[in-house]
Amino acid sequence: MNLYCGDILIEPFVAAHTNILFELINQPEVIEGVRGGVKIDYNSHIEWVNNNLYTPEKKVHLFLTIEATEAVGVILIKNIKNGEGEMGIMVKDIQTSRENQLTSKLLTAILYYAFNELMLDNLIIRIRHSNANSLKIALKIGAIQQSKDEIYYNLILTKTDYELNTINQKLNKRFNPEYKNGTYFTLK
Repeated sequence: MNLYCGDILIEPFVAAHTNILFELINQPEVIEGVRGGVKIDYNSHIEWVNNNLYTPEKKVHLFLTIEATEAVGVILIKNIKNGEGEMGIMVKDIQTSRENQLTSKLLTAILYYAFNELMLDNLIIRIRHSNANSLKIALKIGAIQQSKDEIYYNLILTKTDYELNTINQKLNKRFNPEYKNGTYFTLK
């Protein structure tokens, strides 16, 4: 099953994506925005993939948007339990992703998937202090800041707040997210 949102296909992770995922998560903008400058070595990446993406209980739901032969965006839901999950979004190039609305499409797709396919009640969102734009977006889509530690803002987005938020309603109407079998066209 694939996620479709606007004019993009967002594919579920498969073994063939291991190396392109590694390349994306080690892009300078991703390293800084997600891990505060810490690069991941290949063996640690393989261990994480094996422990989280190849397990029967599917600990992490991860999807990629691929352009030519490289990943340009990743969305994921992890730490799923008791009706909650933690959301993550990574893009290769922040400026390009803003211009072609990739970030908006990925956000729309992962929220749709979390609340309509996984049937989660709450999404946890952790954002580094240095990532002011992501914090601004999270608050706009209805997330509420629960706490702040030395590294992260910790927010929660409830299904009710997601559904009632006018920005989410507009994004869903504009990009029409779907989770289904089939082929589709990809990001241009």
